[in-house]
Amino acid sequence: MTNDIMTVSNSYASEAYSQVEQQHLKEFRTKVSDLELSDEQQDDAFLIRWLRARNLDIEKAYDMLNKSLEWRKEHKVDGILEREDVPEDIKKKTPFAHCGLDKEGYPILLLPVGRQDGRTLLESHGFDTCFRYNTINCEKVMKMLKDLSEQQGRKVTQIVEIIDLDGYSYRQLTSKACRDFMVKMQTTVDIMIQSMVINAPKIFHILFSVLKPFIPKQTLEKVDIYGPEPEKWKKVIKERFPLESIPPHWGGTRQGSDAFCSQSEIWLQGPVPISFFKDGTASEDGDNETSMTQATINSRDTLKVDLVVNKPDSSIAWRFHSQSHDIGFQIVFENDQVVLPFRRVQSQKETQEGTHPCHALGTYTVIFDNSYSLARSKVISYNLSVIEPEDVNSNVTNVVVE
Repeated sequence: MTNDIMTVSNSYASEAYSQVEQQHLKEFRTKVSDLELSDEQQDDAFLIRWLRARNLDIEKAYDMLNKSLEWRKEHKVDGILEREDVPEDIKKKTPFAHCGLDKEGYPILLLPVGRQDGRTLLESHGFDTCFRYNTINCEKVMKMLKDLSEQQGRKVTQIVEIIDLDGYSYRQLTSKACRDFMVKMQTTVDIMIQSMVINAPKIFHILFSVLKPFIPKQTLEKVDIYGPEPEKWKKVIKERFPLESIPPHWGGTRQGSDAFCSQSEIWLQGPVPISFFKDGTASEDGDNETSMTQATINSRDTLKVDLVVNKPDSSIAWRFHSQSHDIGFQIVFENDQVVLPFRRVQSQKETQEGTHPCHALGTYTVIFDNSYSLARSKVISYNLSVIEPEDVNSNVTNVVVE
């Protein structure tokens, strides 16, 4: 890491604990005295993560820490960076960048998550292998924090995240494996001081509702979400971060071979192929004819597709487009109750994508309506699905990178 992206301010953030946290730390230290902790693990900066992750509940924090130690031992996580690494082809598909320090001295981590095709990776390599790779990457971040602490002569224990969802697709959302993987990732202890989610698509609220039960309240309070409106989130980035550390694509002025600084040392997995940022995204892949159901709707006719909802708090998700002409769209419940009223949509001009929460169990019917057309048939391609809430599993092992 070169010094040019490390020079920010002499007024760095320091780890400060409230009086309540200090008291809980004292009690927690006594509680964990029976665990085999290294000197580093007995440090306040390490112990406070567990307390904060469980809202200062000492018993829950102890249980979480104990399970994590057992999990790390079982999966041989300690020293993993000396033995293993993520394969080069996976690195190029899952890049993340360290963009120096923010104005308060916190490391900035940039994650272009939306362009990562998690579904294909999970299908190709399997859940456990992908989670292993994620664990390795998390350990790399923790090593980065440890190295920064030594360089700065102060404790650096938290990060600021910029999570870019540009390209996040219906295809990823409707994969249960992808949702399960995201849920599993929420079982790690939080080291985030602030998170900016940018370019969140319309369907993001479904993913967020799936993850929300697994995220501590104090973590949720640190997340700011911005839609696909660059003028708004770039304004925040310019106010919050040193622009010389951020690539131009995200509103900064950092010098590089392109707007993404794709060949720069900021990318912790190594240089990133420019095609990762510029080629078609997973959402565009979801539009091809082989991944969508195609149907011809005759003039004066409709196409009705039933979706059965069996679990409370489920949602219906749709994605469709038509060839050459518009189509009518409507959703009804149990054949007679209108959920979304009829409207003609210009789906020949733009792929239509959306979701709707289901407040009752039963059969929802999605209607593609061409009854108003006197002579013209319509060809549509569509994906429809029911997104069920993930079950909260109290036995999920909580893990942490150290």
